Amino acid sequence: MVKHNPRVEIALLILVLALTACGTGTTNTAASPVNSTTTTQMGFATTTAVPWIDKPATNPTTTTAPKPIPPPCTPRVLKVGSVISEGGMGSALWAVPITNIGSGSCSMPDNPKTVTAVGPNGTRGNLEVQLLEQSGNISIKSGTGVTFMIQARDSCDAAATVRPTNHYNSVDIDLTTGVLELKNVHLLLCANQIFSGFQPQLTTKVPSPGSVASLYPYLQLPETIKAGSILHYVVTLENQTNTNVSLAPCPVYQEEIFVPSESTQKISRTLQLNCSSIHSIRPHSQVSFEMVIAVPSQTGPAKFSWQIGPSGPYMGVRIEVTSS
Repeated sequence: MVKHNPRVEIALLILVLALTACGTGTTNTAASPVNSTTTTQMGFATTTAVPWIDKPATNPTTTTAPKPIPPPCTPRVLKVGSVISEGGMGSALWAVPITNIGSGSCSMPDNPKTVTAVGPNGTRGNLEVQLLEQSGNISIKSGTGVTFMIQARDSCDAAATVRPTNHYNSVDIDLTTGVLELKNVHLLLCANQIFSGFQPQLTTKVPSPGSVASLYPYLQLPETIKAGSILHYVVTLENQTNTNVSLAPCPVYQEEIFVPSESTQKISRTLQLNCSSIHSIRPHSQVSFEMVIAVPSQTGPAKFSWQIGPSGPYMGVRIEVTSS
């Protein structure tokens, strides 16, 4: 079992992924025991794991007037940053930051019209693209931006013995308003198939002490899980502040397993925490909650995410869904 701390992890999936925090780090730990006595972890007092309840819910929403969508971004107002690449769990990942350097806001689609890869000798080929995540048009203010994500398998067979041979040096993306060149995106592909998409860049906003958003989350689940099984895992919420955090009204959370393989599968549920016996989290204390989710039948690298909605603590990690 691995205990994941999202504030020190990179989640380039959005797969990713989403997604996810910056930095990489995990700590080996045993899962929180069910119905255990009170213990101390990392210097904080923690209560027993609260049993899971199957109570579907909807995320709380605030009714606001829809904001007008700004005009589409043109390549001349976009600045491409340095490519970040990462591999593991059967996938290769590339993240390309793109900043709006124009004087006003503009919008980006969730995916380019076409994605063309350029080889070392100048040969060009259109890539077969599947969308990582549907998000619609993304409005970006001047000085802010998006990240263009690319994911591909790092082997060409089930045994992971055949390596990709299609090598490219850069990528051109058609935004309908023009073509934007992404230099130094060194792709290695099997059959010119990728998952890609634009994602808003995360912004850091310090939550108010005493709010649910101020809780510090930990996730305990296996790194590999069996396809089609029922996953039992534990989420721990830690109050690192000197202010009591009320759980009234009882928070709603969303859990999701997303497998972006040849036949993309996603299982997502929105449920309410079990607040029947836990009404608040005291300063410098932890509360653990048992969780249950069905696992997709599709195998391959996947993204697991968990968040208290609509803008509470978030965790996103990569896992592997296997056949056994």
